[in-house]
Amino acid sequence: MLVETSTAKERPIGCKAEKDRRKKHADTNRNISESNAIMKSFTSSLDERLERSEKMQMENLQLKREKMHHIRLMNEKMIMDTKLDGMTLVQREWYQLQQAEILQRWKESSMGGGNSSGGKN
Repeated sequence: MLVETSTAKERPIGCKAEKDRRKKHADTNRNISESNAIMKSFTSSLDERLERSEKMQMENLQLKREKMHHIRLMNEKMIMDTKLDGMTLVQREWYQLQQAEILQRWKESSMGGGNSSGGKN
């Protein structure tokens, strides 16, 4: 009889099981919501990091372009400043050809509205 009285005080098994099932379902939904929030935060920070990386790569590329441009101008200036006296005929012709090409590029860049630094000081 004691067993019957103790079971009589408890809720029916169906109600308790339903309550547990709802609690598990609510916990699962809460975990899914938390996971979604974490994933959104992670993807957002990943996107920001990717954007910063792309920006740094573009800036690095621009710096490399400027450096190459500066090196080219220095080389062109060196060719333009080269004295042709005492050179062999072949060397002189090569330098004269280079100087003519450089001068043409400088004229085009100053007339075309491009970079007008063109080695002119």
